[in-house]
Amino acid sequence: MLSSTVYSKKLLRSTLFVSLLVLGACQRPDVSNEISLDRAAELTLTEVFRIGDEVAGDTVLFGDGLDVAVDSRGQLYVTDRGIAGIRVFSNTGALMRTIGRAGDGPGEFQRTPLVHVGSQDTVYALDTEAMRLTVFAPNDFTSVETIDISSAETFDAEFQTFQFAQYLIGVVNEGFLVRYEDLIIPLMSDMDAPEHVALKLLDRKGNVSADTIVQMPKRDMLHARTGGQSSMMAKVPFGRDAFIALSPDNLLYYGRNDAIEIQVRSIDGNTRRSVRVPHDPVPVTEEERNNWLSAYPDETQHEMRSVLPKTRPAYEALVLDDSERIWLRLSAPKGSVEVRWIVVNLEGRIQATTKLPSTIWLKAIAGNRAFGTSIDEEQGAPLVVAYEITP
Repeated sequence: MLSSTVYSKKLLRSTLFVSLLVLGACQRPDVSNEISLDRAAELTLTEVFRIGDEVAGDTVLFGDGLDVAVDSRGQLYVTDRGIAGIRVFSNTGALMRTIGRAGDGPGEFQRTPLVHVGSQDTVYALDTEAMRLTVFAPNDFTSVETIDISSAETFDAEFQTFQFAQYLIGVVNEGFLVRYEDLIIPLMSDMDAPEHVALKLLDRKGNVSADTIVQMPKRDMLHARTGGQSSMMAKVPFGRDAFIALSPDNLLYYGRNDAIEIQVRSIDGNTRRSVRVPHDPVPVTEEERNNWLSAYPDETQHEMRSVLPKTRPAYEALVLDDSERIWLRLSAPKGSVEVRWIVVNLEGRIQATTKLPSTIWLKAIAGNRAFGTSIDEEQGAPLVVAYEITP
């Protein structure tokens, strides 16, 4: 008989951490989410173009893992797991060129890069496989600098965990803000090692100058040793996750999505505040819980059920616009055709709201335009979609 043990103590720690935040939020005399939404302005997002629509005759084909960045001219920088480079599109959606290619040389990538557009439209690309940052000049996109960041990855011998670069959050005067995540080593770790998301500041030479500017429990995970030399790891469905974003004026916005409570601080920590918004929890149905558990051995299901959330996260995505406002995609019941996005200011007031198809995930918001990724409902193909925002 298969013998399994599920290790979930770190989930209990994460739950306690979030519960304390929620308790603090509950002590405020907030108005209800329903009243806040009624007072908010309704935004209209009108599609202006899409990229990757084969039915419309588009010859651009994307792979999975789409991501989008935008510069001051409205040009898009699109990456996906289908190619190792960065495709650049005009502000009307026309393909202009590709930056980089697969390889080991300057300006080349071993893995699809993570892109950030900095001041003066300089393009920064993080290759997490090669562990290096490449800087591309604006306009001609020539490779002007390659920075080795391999020394920033660490191994914790006590807990047998490895910390790896996950995202390039942004670029500041002091250097590069890179999000790292802990990963336990199966069969070597005690499977209960603490796992965190940590934001590190790397200097212009790629060395760590501050290793825990932000630190939070990472995405809720289940770890199990299934007997012998086997182990398993799975994301907890409807589990809570950590979000970090950098605003145009270099303020960090971060939090876990058990509640809408976003911490705001400067890089040096001198400026701090908390943005709280009431929300109405969306329950997870018993059918949803049973469907997920049915894929696992019977003897593990009871303990696994004990760590499954009874509600969905408060939000599923966090995007900052260039007016220092927070855009949040709220969780919706299973099968929802549309989902609600809210726009929140630093005082925690919902200034605006809109509904978008559930397939749309906004990635960047600049000026009066929002850019997102989607999946074509008929073809199943990944798309990039641009919207014009009007009150």
